[in-house]
Amino acid sequence: MLTIVICTDGRYNYLYQLLNDLSNFKIPIWIIDFNNKKDKKKNYQNINKNIKLILNDKCSTFSERFVKYIKLIKTKYVWFIGDDDRVESNYLEKLILFLKKNNFSGFTLGYEVFRKDPLVKKKNQLKKIEYKYLNIYEDVHNLGLVSTQIINTESYKIISKNLNEKYLNKSMYPQVDVITKIISTFNDWQKINNTIVYYRVNNFNLNKKNLYNRLNGEFKGYLVPLKKIYGHNDIKILYQKIFFKNVLSWIIYCIVNIGKKNTFKILKNNNKIIPFIFCTHFIKAIILITPLSIIKIVREIKQKLTSK
Repeated sequence: MLTIVICTDGRYNYLYQLLNDLSNFKIPIWIIDFNNKKDKKKNYQNINKNIKLILNDKCSTFSERFVKYIKLIKTKYVWFIGDDDRVESNYLEKLILFLKKNNFSGFTLGYEVFRKDPLVKKKNQLKKIEYKYLNIYEDVHNLGLVSTQIINTESYKIISKNLNEKYLNKSMYPQVDVITKIISTFNDWQKINNTIVYYRVNNFNLNKKNLYNRLNGEFKGYLVPLKKIYGHNDIKILYQKIFFKNVLSWIIYCIVNIGKKNTFKILKNNNKIIPFIFCTHFIKAIILITPLSIIKIVREIKQKLTSK
């Protein structure tokens, strides 16, 4: 019914926490371990005997692994989970029963963000899975979180004929391309409102160059697949939702972390993606008039939050 795929690269403290969340469930779990350490197999299977360990994987990025392994899954659904994320074990039994009874092209799961361990999880059992059709205009920002997506493998096989695997291998968010294509093909993708996933937010020590590349990749990772799938009128509404709902926080985040010059650079690099030019000018105007005093305040707040 469901196969869980976890890619890991030595973050074993986090991985064992996730495996303990999954320890009571008899479902296939694939661990794609980039390190060739066979001694890990015994430790994994002490937690759950349904684990299949794949060592020394030759793929160089998560995107390549996503494209490679989603085609090999034999169960009805596949769920890729980040090795540093957690799941609500008290709710998993209900989720698996729900998947058995329902046949949709996929699901986006409810999530909460956490920064520190120990994670305080819900102690009560879930009474009912609450779900509805995913509204792409409201929930587009959820698609970038790989751990919150469960994909119907048959639906993937149908749409994969029209996917460019070379492009997916280079994409920062291959699941966004896949899910938007599935949504536009089947129109039955569901959003589960219950919190099933706990998404770990790490304070990465990235330099400005790395952070710039990451933000630029995220920008394209969301907008390029949306532009490919949706018509002119739909895409205009989507862009407005994305930009005008999140633009201020996104701009301030960029300015604080990589400066005005690099923020401009990201926008310039993505000019071809943005369908209406005035939006770019609008963003640039906000950047120009944003006082440095506000930026300093935001930076201080950010430092206080990350130091806690």
